[in-house]
Amino acid sequence: MSVIVLGAGVIGVTSAWYLSRKGLDVTVIERHEGAAEGTSHANGGQISVSHPEPWAAPGLPLQLLRWIGQRDAPLRVRFRADPAMWRWTWRFLKNCNETTRRGNTGRVARLGLYSLAALRDLREAADLEFDWGARGTLHVFTDPRALADAATRVESRRGLGIRQALLDAADCLALEPALSASSVHIHGGIHAPDDACGDAAKFTRELARRCAERGVRFLFDTPVTGIELSGPAVRSVVTTRGNIAGDAVILALGTGSSAVVREAGLDLPVYPVKGYSLDLPLRPDDVAPRVNLIHETRRLVTSHLGATLRIAGGADLGGSGSTVPGARARSVLSPAFELFPSLTERQGAGTYWAGFRPMTPDGVPLIGRTPIDGLFLNTGHGSLGWTLACGSGRLVADLVAGDEPEIDAGDYEPLRRDR
Repeated sequence: MSVIVLGAGVIGVTSAWYLSRKGLDVTVIERHEGAAEGTSHANGGQISVSHPEPWAAPGLPLQLLRWIGQRDAPLRVRFRADPAMWRWTWRFLKNCNETTRRGNTGRVARLGLYSLAALRDLREAADLEFDWGARGTLHVFTDPRALADAATRVESRRGLGIRQALLDAADCLALEPALSASSVHIHGGIHAPDDACGDAAKFTRELARRCAERGVRFLFDTPVTGIELSGPAVRSVVTTRGNIAGDAVILALGTGSSAVVREAGLDLPVYPVKGYSLDLPLRPDDVAPRVNLIHETRRLVTSHLGATLRIAGGADLGGSGSTVPGARARSVLSPAFELFPSLTERQGAGTYWAGFRPMTPDGVPLIGRTPIDGLFLNTGHGSLGWTLACGSGRLVADLVAGDEPEIDAGDYEPLRRDR
């Protein structure tokens, strides 16, 4: 059986790995010149099983109104004359209720735990080096009102199988001594010991090499423009270098997924949300965090990746272009330097980057079969692509091969309409 995987980001390459392990003939098609040159290039770096809540939450619509006009708002919306954006936003708002949020959180949590276990197994099996760190995540609160709800959150996540502990300010400083220099008061935090971190781009490139050693073919510098059908089934993938036929096709193109299948009659609820990151080279004497951090109040993350501190955050719905507006990037990432003031003067030595998260309205990825025979989806992972990649790749490989998945594939039904 021949399978074509569209996209050589972390989602596409993990899909190719698990397909090749099943003995299938796999070809990966990618528009860039190499693997992990799109959204996977410089994401936050965290494998955040402890943070499964979707962005669509009961209090978010009111918070968005408060953020209007704020240059440093964590989430900024710029409405355009784009019907797809308006449809996506309407569905997003429909998910901003407690009942729906709770169900979607459970779906992401189950996939996240499954994915973390798969990543640990894969790392050992393939002997990959990608700045792996298994030091857990510390969620820090600089707003006492937000901390007041933390105990309830810890209990609800424990109910999902996610280990967490509520910490006071002293516990936070003991776990991460670099926070003792913070210019803002740390009121407390949540420690998730099972979280990890790693460089998603390094992982993807290393895994792509292992895939190639197993016989997986990679066609780089080959943009995909559409899907050719024969009746109700996939016939071939249309590229700028000609059509490529296969028995099955897995769409793992992130924010580019919707355009590829639109003419085939599929309307995917995946919309790009722009985010920012900064890679800051560290010196031996720098006061920098060793533990993964999530700044809960300002909604940004830091990850210690080898000799680099990665800071990531910000979300622009309606932003365009892959350029990095200096003022916007600095404003959304600057709260990290409130936590670690000694690094402030080093900003100029860092490298800023911007990428687009493929977001679904409910925060749950689209994984599985479509009404088009032979066409499968593995897209829409939003800000958790790195966290969910291995579990998603394993799940879609089982479905393509006709094997029984280890988790409920119905939770990620691609063309769901009820949420």
